[in-house]
Amino acid sequence: MIVAEFLEGVGDVLAFGARKYDVHNWRGGIKYSRLLGAALRHLLAISRGEDTDKESGKGHVFHLACCVMFLSWHLKHRKDLDDRYKYSANNNPCGVGLVDLAPVSSSVETERVYSQSGH
Repeated sequence: MIVAEFLEGVGDVLAFGARKYDVHNWRGGIKYSRLLGAALRHLLAISRGEDTDKESGKGHVFHLACCVMFLSWHLKHRKDLDDRYKYSANNNPCGVGLVDLAPVSSSVETERVYSQSGH
């Protein structure tokens, strides 16, 4: 049920990362905000029509999948690295978050909104 080309693409990105950093380096721990930021960068690149990551030569969609896989693992095994901002009634005077601003008209607008939110 899983598409073989997808698994091969994810494997290619993992192999690229293993050469650049080290095998299983990500299991040492990455802050959630870094994983989310990387995922958003790859997703925005895809939304702009950019299919291939310039540095690795691999598909942004496969980099995005790795980010999601890493985040999934961290959510279960490394809760100590959860540095996401936690909204509450007391610390969100506007009453809106980034998700509440959707739908946004373009990827450029999405980047502007996201960058103005302090990220």
